[in-house]
Amino acid sequence: MILYYINVELLGGLYFEVNIFGVTLEIVQQGLALLALPIIWLYNGERGYHKKWRQYFCYAFYPVHMLVLYLVFLLYLMLYR
Repeated sequence: MILYYINVELLGGLYFEVNIFGVTLEIVQQGLALLALPIIWLYNGERGYHKKWRQYFCYAFYPVHMLVLYLVFLLYLMLYR
C-alpha cells in the first residue's frame, strides 16, 4: 500500500485497472518489475552461452524490429486513412 501511494500519488506513476470476475484490481506498473526478482536470484555468477553470431544478432534485432513496426504503422496509415 505504501509503494502504491509513493508511485501513483506522489510520482504520478502508471497503473493498470484489471477486472477479474467483477473485481477491479489496480496493478502498479513498477510492481511488475518484481516478476524479474526470481530470475535474478537464480543467477549463479557463471557466464552463459556466448557465440559471436548470437551477440551480433541481438545487437541488430532491436533496430530491425523497430523498423518493421514503423513500416507496419505506415502501412496501417495508408490503408485506413
